[in-house]
Amino acid sequence: MQDTLQKLAELKMKLVTATEFYKVIDYFHDNFGENESLALMSVPKQNEFLQQSLVICVRSALKQQIVAVNQMMMLYVEQAQFYHGWGWFNYLIANFFYFEDIDAGLMALVVKPNSGETMLARFSTHLIDQTKKPSTN
Repeated sequence: MQDTLQKLAELKMKLVTATEFYKVIDYFHDNFGENESLALMSVPKQNEFLQQSLVICVRSALKQQIVAVNQMMMLYVEQAQFYHGWGWFNYLIANFFYFEDIDAGLMALVVKPNSGETMLARFSTHLIDQTKKPSTN
């Protein structure tokens, strides 16, 4: 378990410092794709705000206003404030991870399944306060 938490900390550092996101998603798949310890630490936990952030990423990537979400699976690791999972967005598979404490995540959307072409998006779930009044400046 401690090794898994250490690797999650490394993943977090890679996420915030990366300029080439494929290296971050490769690290995630290499270290957590079949990680039994991560699976044992994870519990199903839906996060509607996170799901909506993922939908916004897909909308932007596909340039489509309507995004249907199917078979969404979100798992949560409380010790690391870490979500991970997968789902189908407009019939395209995506996987993702998100660190709650730093409000940052990465999504990989397979846009051409036959070729494996994948779009990556680093995202944040910042809620913009719409109640503020415009500046008078």
